[in-house]
This record gives sequence, structure tokens and C-alpha cells, in this order.
Amino acid sequence: MRSRIALASLVVLSACGGSDATGPDFGAAQFIGTWQVDVSAANGCWDAFTLAFTVDPDDVPPTADGDNLIDVVSVWYDPANASQTSPFTGSFDWGHGPFTLTFHVGPSAALTLTGSGSNPDKVTGTFRDASGARFPAGCSADATATHL
Repeated sequence: MRSRIALASLVVLSACGGSDATGPDFGAAQFIGTWQVDVSAANGCWDAFTLAFTVDPDDVPPTADGDNLIDVVSVWYDPANASQTSPFTGSFDWGHGPFTLTFHVGPSAALTLTGSGSNPDKVTGTFRDASGARFPAGCSADATATHL
């Protein structure tokens, strides 16, 4: 009888989220600020380089903590010349892990950084120029985005 009561209690706790430890232990606002992206060299494509982007307060809606999702619309730039910016979009889905960061180059081309394991301090993934927007088409390399 006790084992049935214990099992019933466990089912009720699970259904109410009482024992769910899979969610993040940080808030969406921790993503706000400047991020530096260090891109590794890609043989025959590019030398190592650095980009930067910002996550602004208006990118973090009140619902972000509930759905674990931030959609960013901002700018990216070369830190050596921060006054020249280009459009940037991205999403951090830290509840499920993936992120996609898109560095727009012109009206129809983009560089991307994709990966999983989104967190408010650092993300790692693969940087690509699939379209040949700025580098030979199809080039890719490891990259790390660090929240400054």
C-alpha cells in the first residue's frame, strides 16, 4: 500500500513540475549585452577573425523566461571598426539547447553560427558562409561566442 501511495505522489509531483530539474537556472535578461565571436581559421577560406553583436533589452520580452526563447534583431560589427554595422538576427532556445545566429551581408546573403547548448556566458558552434557572401561558398570553422 505504501509503495502505491509513494508512486501516486511521484506521479502528481511530476505532472505538476515539482521534480523537473531540466530547465535553465538563469533568466533571459542575462543574455543582454555585447557578445564577441571568435572564429577559427578555415584552411583555404579565411584566417581567424573576430566579430561582435549585441542583445538589446527589447530583444528579451517578458515571456522569454517562460518559453526559454530569445529572438534577437540587432547589429553585428568588426570590433576594430564598431561604427560600421550590419543587420544581425538570431535565436537562443536555451530550454532545448539550439541557437542560430545570422550575420547579414547585403540584402540576400548571410554568415551563420549554429550550435547547441545555449547559455548566457558562452556558446560554441559552427560558423559558415554557405552562400559565398564574403568567403568561398561552403567554408566553415569552429567558433565561440562569449558574452562580455
